Amino acid sequence: MYTRTDVGEKRRRAFAGLPIVLLGGLLMTGCPKTVVVPDVVGQQLNEAELIISSAGLTLGTVTTQLSLTVPDGRVLLQAPSAGSIADVGYPVDLVVAEAAVVVPDVVGQQRVDAESSILTVGLTVGSVTIDTETDETHGQVLSQEPDGGTLAGLGTGVNLVIAGPDDYERGFDAGFAEDDWYYEGYYDSQDTLGYGPILYEGDAIPSPTSPEYDRGYWDGVWTAYNDGYFAAYDDAFEEGFMDGYTDANFAGYEGFLLNDVHIEYGTGGYDDGYNDGYSEGRVFGASDWIDDIGPDWAGALEDYRAGLDLCVVGVCTGEIPLYEYGTNPALKSGARRLERPDAPSIRRPAGDATAVTSKRSQN
Repeated sequence: MYTRTDVGEKRRRAFAGLPIVLLGGLLMTGCPKTVVVPDVVGQQLNEAELIISSAGLTLGTVTTQLSLTVPDGRVLLQAPSAGSIADVGYPVDLVVAEAAVVVPDVVGQQRVDAESSILTVGLTVGSVTIDTETDETHGQVLSQEPDGGTLAGLGTGVNLVIAGPDDYERGFDAGFAEDDWYYEGYYDSQDTLGYGPILYEGDAIPSPTSPEYDRGYWDGVWTAYNDGYFAAYDDAFEEGFMDGYTDANFAGYEGFLLNDVHIEYGTGGYDDGYNDGYSEGRVFGASDWIDDIGPDWAGALEDYRAGLDLCVVGVCTGEIPLYEYGTNPALKSGARRLERPDAPSIRRPAGDATAVTSKRSQN
């Protein structure tokens, strides 16, 4: 016969082993193991990954963020944050710095200047689109992407939209590229000997007023022809200058200058260019002999082209008329079909000689 005390004792004995059984079950199953998340902000990415792995965690998602101050590849942010508790194997996400520069604002610049600005800061020139419908100056940057003042990673391409040539400009470029016209002008000048006949044919080149492409084309042809005609005269001038300088660069310069006569043909041809150059070069040759300079005919020619004039025994430079680019030497009018600010010339215009600084101007 059992008493209430006996029954309670049996129950206590029955439940006494339960915690041991439950604890054993938990030990067999295993509790999640945790670790402290390390601080990797400021570390290089490869170093940060090693530290994370050594702590029992894994590298999670890695994203980049442009930065002007933090070196390329260093960790800016991490999640979970340093010092927090995470399960073993938990991924740690990182934000890594990407070295950046400020994109220069090149809108309104000419293409060559814009590209230089872009390359200077460590960016590259991306796509270039030509807009032929704009009224802006040929070669001007109309827009850019990324915009000026924004941040971009090193090596990022900057895309540009450039103002293209209008119909006249496209025609001019096509006409100017006609090499045959250049050489025709060159040989016309070269073959114009003595007083002539003068073979200059620039005035015979068509000059339509429309359409714009045709007007530009024939202006380009005219420019190519006159470039050639003037180049031949200039080549002959240089040759004559060298010979005149050499012939007068000796002790008997005075008698040489007083007795030398070179004809002024005024044709813009080879003989005209040679004689013009010879007449000017001889004065520099004599002057350099007096001042014990050189001989240096190339330096003398450079000074002459810069506008320096000299006189020796009453014989002076700058007194003979030189052929002017784009003019018909047969007309002697000096009128040009086109006025070019960059038109070539034998030397600077009169009045620029004050800018010349050389050994010759100081003697």
